[in-house]
Amino acid sequence: MAKLTARENDLLTMAWQCFKTAPEIDYPKLQQMGNYSTTASATTCYLATRKKVCSSPPGKLTDGDRKMLLMAWRCFRSKQPQVDYIKLQQMAGYKNVASATTCFLAARKKALASGDAGEGSDQGSGEKKRKRAAPSSADEDSGTPNTKRCKKAQAAIKAEGEDEGLLAPTDSVVKEQLSAHVRRQDSADANQPSTVKQEDKDNEGVHQLLASAQQFLDDHEKKSASPPSPNHTLTPTTNPHKLDQHPNNEHASQAAAETAARIKEQRREFAEIVNFARREHEGDGDDEGIFKTLEPEGDSDDEEM
Repeated sequence: MAKLTARENDLLTMAWQCFKTAPEIDYPKLQQMGNYSTTASATTCYLATRKKVCSSPPGKLTDGDRKMLLMAWRCFRSKQPQVDYIKLQQMAGYKNVASATTCFLAARKKALASGDAGEGSDQGSGEKKRKRAAPSSADEDSGTPNTKRCKKAQAAIKAEGEDEGLLAPTDSVVKEQLSAHVRRQDSADANQPSTVKQEDKDNEGVHQLLASAQQFLDDHEKKSASPPSPNHTLTPTTNPHKLDQHPNNEHASQAAAETAARIKEQRREFAEIVNFARREHEGDGDDEGIFKTLEPEGDSDDEEM
């Protein structure tokens, strides 16, 4: 197990003053790791240590305070908080931001690895817990700033940044989550008026049916008002006693009776359609005028014929 140096302990302590957002601690987990009697005790000790670290100037830390900070690094609720590396460089006295970032990531990685090993030893079990990979010699040597190794340090930052991306939230992740939330809201709003659109389509079909019925009745009224067909013309006769016996008059009367019967039957069919539409859309004030015009007429026309 790699042991943290005094420089690394100081760097991790200063990082608590460089967090961009306040960290969220899983206090029940901290209670179990620190063997505290209650969660309230673990919370009180953590807040006291954090107040001492973040005060200006920082208070003198004891071994118990440093142990508390190391445990807190492994008890963040969701993700590791983001660090202001520019501020960390100024506080720690590094020559550039890349050196401060590289040293901090190496120290944090060593602290998390040593913390996992410490948990296995505190439980007192005979089984050995699998450790994380120990930091390479290049990571250990990176504690000393060197401007000639700037490119190598940037490569190390990029490699560590991939691991850090799993722990610290980035702007791209936040934007992606917000856009996904907006898309869900838009899809919900688009699906909401679907029932209204379906009802409009149904009403449109009924109105078309009523319009066709009205057009049919209007056509029959025009035909009934027009003069009789040439096929059924009346032939004048000079003998008044033979008017009713003339063959053309008999054919004309028979054709008129058949036409009246067909019109009566068609009016009855369309009256049934109108009544059915009235029952389906009962109470709709907009269609009241249409229903009144489609009322089936009585047998007065048939009697006149």
